[in-house]
Amino acid sequence: MKISTSGAYSSSSNPETPVEANTPSPIIRPMGQKATKRKSKGKGVGTSTKPVDLSGVEEAMRERNVVNAKLEALRVKELENEYNDILVKDTFIMSETQLKDHEVFCKIIRSKLGI
Repeated sequence: MKISTSGAYSSSSNPETPVEANTPSPIIRPMGQKATKRKSKGKGVGTSTKPVDLSGVEEAMRERNVVNAKLEALRVKELENEYNDILVKDTFIMSETQLKDHEVFCKIIRSKLGI
């Protein structure tokens, strides 16, 4: 610390700014590195996220579940149609091995359909 021409003390880094012992002036410091980054990114201290409206997402999930249920019902119906085609297939032109295989498949299909 040096004494200026007026007789007041001043710091050596900034000789033009007198520091008086009796004056309660707040010490002003430069902003820290992290605070500067937060400020430049637009983030405040302790900011909370805004609540997100998820009603559109929930509605989309419900619609998706309805569509999936309809697709599953359609798959089951198509499979039943294929089973019925196999059950009513003409066996007159089949060989004995084909006929035996067909009878085995028909037995499995009947057990699945509960016939």
